[in-house]
Amino acid sequence: MNKKNKKNLIFEAKIAWQYQQIDRALWVLQQIEDPRIAEGFDKDWIKGLKNRMEWVIFPTLGQDEQLEMISNDLLLPLLDKNFNLKKIFDITHATSLPAVWPDYVPKILDAFLKNEQRLGKKDIVLKNGQKVRPTIGNWVKTYVDVHGLDKKDEMTVITFLNNSPNYQNISEDYKKTVKKLLVVFESIKVITIKQILNEMKRQGGLPGQEQIDPQKQEAKDSQTAPNQEEKSQKKLSPFLKRLRQSQVQQSGYLSEQEGGAQNQNIPEPQVQAQEKPQTRSPQSSFPNQTGSQKQNKTKTIKISINEALRAVPQVADQIITSKPLYRLGQPGTVPPTIENWLLDYRTRYGISGHNEEDQRNYLHNSPNVQTLNPKELKKVAQLILSYDQNAPLDVLPNQGKIVFNN
Repeated sequence: MNKKNKKNLIFEAKIAWQYQQIDRALWVLQQIEDPRIAEGFDKDWIKGLKNRMEWVIFPTLGQDEQLEMISNDLLLPLLDKNFNLKKIFDITHATSLPAVWPDYVPKILDAFLKNEQRLGKKDIVLKNGQKVRPTIGNWVKTYVDVHGLDKKDEMTVITFLNNSPNYQNISEDYKKTVKKLLVVFESIKVITIKQILNEMKRQGGLPGQEQIDPQKQEAKDSQTAPNQEEKSQKKLSPFLKRLRQSQVQQSGYLSEQEGGAQNQNIPEPQVQAQEKPQTRSPQSSFPNQTGSQKQNKTKTIKISINEALRAVPQVADQIITSKPLYRLGQPGTVPPTIENWLLDYRTRYGISGHNEEDQRNYLHNSPNVQTLNPKELKKVAQLILSYDQNAPLDVLPNQGKIVFNN
């Protein structure tokens, strides 16, 4: 390998690492797999470079690989100030289905707690007085012992560190790393329904806490209905507002860049019948009649794919094309489901901020798109348009399917 090519490889690796660019990292990994290229570098340097690039492509890896990296190799991205580890987990969150992420989060948090890499020189003291080695897992444990695993905000982390004797006894460099660790750990969590209900109850927001005359309540509701939403927002404590804000900023389906702001303006779903309803017979109002069941199964609602994935998660598994998909930088193929098509699009063109040129390039140049027939291409085009611009699709909620316009 000549000097010019070596210099180019090093440059591409630095850019990929500093800006978390998945495409560049995949290119670097392909290059160093070639023995003719690798032989021009020190073996340990190649190994270290491979570890760094694997952290860049972390969102594209399988869950088992991700959990293993968190458990065994988290120190590498933590120690480098140029690497935005929080961004990597935000991308992972954004490329996961809303129905999958809440179940995956506990496994990620557990992997943090299991990490035994040393972070600091002095032993740290747990809440029960026990002295333990200053590992990543034990630093996280000191935080969990105080604040548990419920979602908190970054201010909670800062307050904890300011009051922690363990934190005050370490060097400035280690302080920055421990803070980065706990901020990332906190950002991965999701707000639980139990946590929201407890907070609302503390704020007096749950019904049934006061005995109110039904007639008076009805009159009061009719007068205040237009401002109900505004007042409910005012009831939220600053704590819960911060939690909601941080949750929205992390979510790939709720963030403003991916159309979250537009979702606020989406009209109520319009229910329409695909088939002309039959004339009612005297018995047609009974729920156990075959005609009624058939009619309900063919009713659609018009919502975007982002709304559909939240409201009807099973649409993610709907197969919309005939041939399997190749995952960028990964061996083998995956079924051509809605989930995998969206993952392919986000992996190649980023999580959000897509424009018409990105959409055209994907529909004309993506390897997976090249094998589609005209009808399948139109389906994929409708899918990414709905994803980027919240264009409505016809969804059959009872069947967990999307009806594409051919």
